Amino acid sequence: MKHYHATWVHDRPDDPVWMAYEVSDEGHVTRMIEHFAVGWTDYRSAVQEESESLTDGPFDPAAFEDGSMTLREITADWFAGLWRKQDA
Repeated sequence: MKHYHATWVHDRPDDPVWMAYEVSDEGHVTRMIEHFAVGWTDYRSAVQEESESLTDGPFDPAAFEDGSMTLREITADWFAGLWRKQDA
């Protein structure tokens, strides 16, 4: 598993300002966290949605290289800490 944190700046309130991804070795997004500027956070799990992946295709880090987004790999512990916040 790999974990990523993506951020971007925009003025669209319906789009998240950051997202965190858990990606399997096969490229499937198994869990995803979306955080919105208004303070709302959405937690999604492929298992709960009865899907192999939360995205249509394999996760591609190169898709974040358009200059408006920043993607960095994070630790599993960091992702787990973000995921646990849904229970707080």
